[in-house]
Amino acid sequence: MLSVVWAPAFVFFLHQVSVWVTNGEYWWDEPRHIAGGMAIAWMGMRLLQVGSEHRRIPQLPQWFTVVVLSGFVMTAGVVWEWYEYIRWIAFDPSMELTLADTLKDLVMDVVGGVMVAVACTRSS
Repeated sequence: MLSVVWAPAFVFFLHQVSVWVTNGEYWWDEPRHIAGGMAIAWMGMRLLQVGSEHRRIPQLPQWFTVVVLSGFVMTAGVVWEWYEYIRWIAFDPSMELTLADTLKDLVMDVVGGVMVAVACTRSS
């Protein structure tokens, strides 16, 4: 199980450290979301591989694997944005949340996820 969750956990840890170190400056929010999307896609790919090895998930065509991983990343991105919104309400009302920022974050998540999904399906 550790082989599946280490990448997202590491990116989450780096995100929290970066927020504390930069005092909440969001100038590098895009790279963090790309890295998060990559980590979630990698986790999804590992889950598909483990499921396929144990014959719980059928071998998927490459194009469908990219679609599934993109959906997985989008779902994780939406959950992350909920987390940011709840954190904003509860702890940091001065944090600026806008629809444009939320949509940009979701697009950056998907960009990172698609990069990993395409790379993983080409190598398999």
